[in-house]
Amino acid sequence: MKKRNRTALAVVTAVLLALFLTVAGACQDTAPTKKKAATTEPPAPAPPPPAAASAVEAPAGEPEETPDSKRASPNPFETIDQALAAAKELRETKQIDKAIDVYLLASGMDATDARPHVEIAALMIPRGEAAGARLHAQQAVELKPGWSRAWNTLGRVELLDGALERAAEAFEKATKHNASNIFAWNNLGLVRIRQGEWTLAAEALKRATSGKGARGYMFNNLGIALERLDEVEGALVAYKEGLARGSGVAGQNFVRLEKELDLDETAQSDHPAPTDKPSES
Repeated sequence: MKKRNRTALAVVTAVLLALFLTVAGACQDTAPTKKKAATTEPPAPAPPPPAAASAVEAPAGEPEETPDSKRASPNPFETIDQALAAAKELRETKQIDKAIDVYLLASGMDATDARPHVEIAALMIPRGEAAGARLHAQQAVELKPGWSRAWNTLGRVELLDGALERAAEAFEKATKHNASNIFAWNNLGLVRIRQGEWTLAAEALKRATSGKGARGYMFNNLGIALERLDEVEGALVAYKEGLARGSGVAGQNFVRLEKELDLDETAQSDHPAPTDKPSES
């Protein structure tokens, strides 16, 4: 009985051992597979979708426009004299802005030439642009200090600003550099009129009106100075000459002064002045 139990126990043990070995072998076969799966790299992520195309593409080879390229423009003039001549034509046809632009172009062609600066200032003065006119007039006298017209132009700027003393100094320098500059003499006389310096005004305006090409308004100014000095006959002659040379203001002053003289004569006839001799009966 004991022998039979032992035999049965041995059989059970052998079956269990065989079963154990079978399971272990199965585990050894699947382990590498699991290990390989664990170390496999994850798939690369899908590339992002392409960015949406812009609505407008700049044409290839076209650089962006810069401020310098905006200002750049071809110079149609070979010499500064050609530019000055073109600007003069524009000025004479009243295209003042275009004339100033061409004068500015001319000034860039030769930085030592004072002519464009004088012309620019002369165009700015009637517009009341004192600051710009002063800049160019001062540059002109610095470039060419012996040029009478440059000093006369600077004096006109000072006159525009109401700086009478500085204007007079500039006009005096203009007449010093060119005693035949009738425009500078007239302007000096005009300053003296505004200062109430009638004698100095008459002296300057006599120089202006005695020169070649004297204008009607110069005779009118002389008439004003002479009238203030009680040189009535001389004033009438000046006004009459001013009218003959196209000054309407001189004509008005001539008519006014004649009427005043007629009124004075009428008043004197009503009240005759006393004399040293008795009147004859």
